[in-house]
Amino acid sequence: MLKKWFIAAIGKSNYITYITFLTDLYHSACLPFKAVGSDLIKHYLIPRGGTVLDIGASTGSFTAFAAPLVGPAGRVYSFEPVPAAFRVLKHTVALRRLRQVALIEAALSSHAGIAEITIPLKQGWKPQLPIAYLGGPLQVDAKREAVRVLRLDTFVDTASLDRIDFIKCDTEGHEYFVFAGGLETLAHHRPTIFCEIAAPYLERHDLTPAAVFDLLRPLGYQSYLPTVDGHLVPAPTYQMGADYFFLHPATVKTLDPQFRQRILHHAPSI
Repeated sequence: MLKKWFIAAIGKSNYITYITFLTDLYHSACLPFKAVGSDLIKHYLIPRGGTVLDIGASTGSFTAFAAPLVGPAGRVYSFEPVPAAFRVLKHTVALRRLRQVALIEAALSSHAGIAEITIPLKQGWKPQLPIAYLGGPLQVDAKREAVRVLRLDTFVDTASLDRIDFIKCDTEGHEYFVFAGGLETLAHHRPTIFCEIAAPYLERHDLTPAAVFDLLRPLGYQSYLPTVDGHLVPAPTYQMGADYFFLHPATVKTLDPQFRQRILHHAPSI
């Protein structure tokens, strides 16, 4: 009741501009990034001095997690197209003094240009920034904004990146198009990929999860699900909505032997 009174007193626009902004900033800048598999990423998969792409950075939780791992000599490129989320992301990076982070206010896809992003609205007015998605049908209680779109291959060429070690991709169902626009980059650099795949999100584009696996498999990638005890189990096809790891065998050979021991050859029940 008190919250409703407060919102009515200051107005919904001011609540979004100030209160929601500060809440999102606190979560991104002050709370640790948590996901099944985050310990594997922290200890084995993001090298000191490496290059990380955070695609769908939202308000910056993963960016704040990855930047200290690459250190001052490394680089994190964070892509976020939604202006409200990008504002929080920019302040997260400034507050944490992450000078190794480059911010790009854009989405990645299979084409470049301008596209519309859908931002679901809680209770019809409060934007749910982490689940904004590019394209697809406009759902009830949502708004759309025009955003800039880039191709990964074009960005990598323009930025003259000489290494890419790790990609985190969380684009609420647009993952297939992100990778389709970066096939040359993936084939050349063979980065480890940490990617959310969820069937309902892909269905917005009339795709099944198999499309993502089928796109990456010809490049040599093998797919895994992380377990809560810090192992990877083979997941050659979609099993459930989750964060999947895609690893290239040539890259795995260069990683810590202790990490290779965590890759199981047979998948137990998860």
